[in-house]
Amino acid sequence: MTSAERNEGLDPLLARLAEDGPVGERVDFPVGTLLPDGRLDLCKQDLGPDGGRAVAAALRPSGPVRHLLMGTDMLGDAGAIAVTRAAAEAEVDTVYLGCNLIGPDGARGIEGALRDNPGVSGLWLKRNPLGGTGARTVADLVRDGSPLTTVDLVQTGLTAGQLEDLAYLVDTLAAPPHGVERL
Repeated sequence: MTSAERNEGLDPLLARLAEDGPVGERVDFPVGTLLPDGRLDLCKQDLGPDGGRAVAAALRPSGPVRHLLMGTDMLGDAGAIAVTRAAAEAEVDTVYLGCNLIGPDGARGIEGALRDNPGVSGLWLKRNPLGGTGARTVADLVRDGSPLTTVDLVQTGLTAGQLEDLAYLVDTLAAPPHGVERL
């Protein structure tokens, strides 16, 4: 199935996201699963940036999504930024974007989206080529008072020296007023 065909399969999910309130039981769509605890699992759906933007446009504060899981969806920088911005505006708690080809530019855009709408508490960026610049951008966001309590930067292309810098930040970011619980 191509990305375009897969994105056509998003229509039933997008229609449900337009409705208010939580879901009472697990709902499996041709693309994605919506769970009663507020998780929208779209991992490994190869949505690409266009599919990511379609999902982003459907998110709403009164909607059913509290935890957006979009790992391995080929979002790239532009798709990841659009998804993060929309998720933050929709008051989503958790944004999982592992394995989406997000680089330093994407990290900067995600950082900007979360500064503009600081409600997200969990951000997973694992297995993206952020490198030191991208990881530092996210760390600066937390240092500056973001409400993030979970930040996952596993396998993001950090060098040994950058890992030492990040280890130093762990102590700093775990202390008040930051409150990072998992980094």
